[in-house]
Amino acid sequence: MMHRPHLCTFVLFLMLLCAGLTACEKLELPTDKEKEEADKGEDKDTEEGDGGGGGTVDPGAILRVSELKSDDVPLGEEVWVKGYIVGYVPKNKTMSGTVFSAEGAVETNLVLADSPDETAHAACAPMQLKADTDPRLDLNLSDYPDNLGQLVYLYGKKATYYKSIGLKPVIDYDWESPGGETDEDEGGDKDPETPSDPSATDPVINYDAPATVMEGD
Repeated sequence: MMHRPHLCTFVLFLMLLCAGLTACEKLELPTDKEKEEADKGEDKDTEEGDGGGGGTVDPGAILRVSELKSDDVPLGEEVWVKGYIVGYVPKNKTMSGTVFSAEGAVETNLVLADSPDETAHAACAPMQLKADTDPRLDLNLSDYPDNLGQLVYLYGKKATYYKSIGLKPVIDYDWESPGGETDEDEGGDKDPETPSDPSATDPVINYDAPATVMEGD
């Protein structure tokens, strides 16, 4: 009988120990769950951050020259740019030496602007035409002076060229919008054979003139 108090004390100790362990486990479970959710949140943030660029450039957008020159488009980005061919940069010159004509043109570059009448070099962008590429073979003002003033769509990499922002190099081109867009402000290309006034093609009949008898009538 003398050992029962010790036995009771031991049993009570075991009960308290088990209760303590159970309490610890209950306290640890929420902490582990919160940690797991926090880790998932960090992974999600990392995955979303891998997109790069902050969504500043719409991959399907066709930029104007002024938009190409803005800081919203990072250097090295490949984009479509639309603009008018207004001239070229001579060899050993910079954009300040832009020639706004096709006279004496080189094959290596074009200068694009948002307006066909632009004559301020700061509002223009140089376009590099690399050797043995379709853009150089088809667009250069040296061989095709009639391209001056024409609206064209160029695809290339944004870069510093002739100490200004442009495309270097031009990778592809199109005379029509590659995205199928229409520019109401551009007026569109008109068929030169189609008169703007349909009545202009109506024959003028002079009813006072004597009748003419055609051979064979």
